[in-house]
Amino acid sequence: MDQVVSDAVDFLTENGVKIDTSTQKQTPATIYDGLSISMVEWEGTDKDGPVSVSLAFVVPKEDTAVVVTYWGSKGAEDKHQDAIVQMLLSIRATN
Repeated sequence: MDQVVSDAVDFLTENGVKIDTSTQKQTPATIYDGLSISMVEWEGTDKDGPVSVSLAFVVPKEDTAVVVTYWGSKGAEDKHQDAIVQMLLSIRATN
């Protein structure tokens, strides 16, 4: 998982997002509708100002994981929380 987080931080940096690593929060895995979902979150900035940054680790089955990387202006995450949750819950494993 450390390498995935490192790669995601590199991706964000390449896209102009500066992460304040001192703000890191980790949410342990929780089971929702058969999916294990855990989060790593930070505060940061991009060209438009303060942002919330999140990595969601979605495990639809034991040997499969999806990492969703997203960031948005402060407060926008709260506004779109329902849509974000629905998107994460829509992830399913295939054969």
